Amino acid sequence: MAVLAWNWVPPFRLWTRDCGRFLTSHQAFADLPPITVPFTPIAGTAGPCGRYSPFQNDPNDGVVSVSEAELPDHTLTLFPAVHTWIMDHRPLQTYLTELFTS
Repeated sequence: MAVLAWNWVPPFRLWTRDCGRFLTSHQAFADLPPITVPFTPIAGTAGPCGRYSPFQNDPNDGVVSVSEAELPDHTLTLFPAVHTWIMDHRPLQTYLTELFTS
C-alpha cells in the first residue's frame, strides 16, 4: 500500500518523507535485525476488501494488510478493527489486559 501511495499520491511523499520511503522498501525491512524482546503481533481486519479495494481480498485494517503484518515464527492475533482506532477496540484491550496480567 505504501508503494502505491508513494507512486500515486504526491502529498504522501511530503507527509512521510524518509519514513514513507522506508515503508516502500522490501529490502529495508529484510535488513532489520530480529526483534529480541517479547511482543504480541496484532492486526485489524475491518478494512475494505473486494474488487475496488487496493487490498483486493486480503484482510486489512484500512492501512495495513494482514499479509504485511505477518512475521515468521509468530502467531498474528486478528481483531475486527480499523487501523486508526484499533487501540480503542474493547476486545483488544481485554485481550492485552489478560495477556499482561497472567
